[in-house]
Amino acid sequence: MKTPARRFVTIELEAGDGGIPEEDIAAALGDKGVEGAVVKVRCTVREVDVSINEKGIRNALKGAFSVRVERILDSAGRATRAVELTKELDPVSALEKYIQHKPELKNISKEMIQCARRLIKEVEGEN
Repeated sequence: MKTPARRFVTIELEAGDGGIPEEDIAAALGDKGVEGAVVKVRCTVREVDVSINEKGIRNALKGAFSVRVERILDSAGRATRAVELTKELDPVSALEKYIQHKPELKNISKEMIQCARRLIKEVEGEN
């Protein structure tokens, strides 16, 4: 009695900020033919909280014998600390350097620095 081995298929997907569009899933399948296969879907995400539509993936692969969806966090997409930020900087200088690297904070930078100075004075006054 013959017992043929099941085919193993790996599909690589990359999730953007909005997850993985179903058309990307279909495009990744291409002509791989997953009917009766054991399928591993590797979803690369840049952020931990990016949602993956596992139901959509499983629906697209319903002919497969088994489907495993694997989430892979792309550490290259993670933010790294600016080299200029050292322990020697005072808190206000460190905040100013941080704001320089975050353009989305430019419009509130003055308020942030003022608040930081007030907090520092408050804390120093408690000692």
